[in-house]
Amino acid sequence: MRTIQKYDLPAGDATGNCNILMPAGAQILTLKMQRGTPRIWAVVDPTAHPVWRQFRVVPTGHTVDGVDVSRYVGTAMSDNQSSVRHIFEV
Repeated sequence: MRTIQKYDLPAGDATGNCNILMPAGAQILTLKMQRGTPRIWAVVDPTAHPVWRQFRVVPTGHTVDGVDVSRYVGTAMSDNQSSVRHIFEV
């Protein structure tokens, strides 16, 4: 049985990388802000073994050199729209 689950996008490290533990084969649907926190929704099989998925957070105006832009997940905008970050799966 597959379900839709929600995952918080953690703060990235100094390089903008962050990791999320998801069931293997999870299919990402979207990334949106919810109550000030960027979150990813995905279709998952909750019985599948968990795997780490790595993401890169790139603020607007920063370089995307070395980022596979075809693996774009979504854009997260702060509530006051002062911070816009673009998320790619690594």
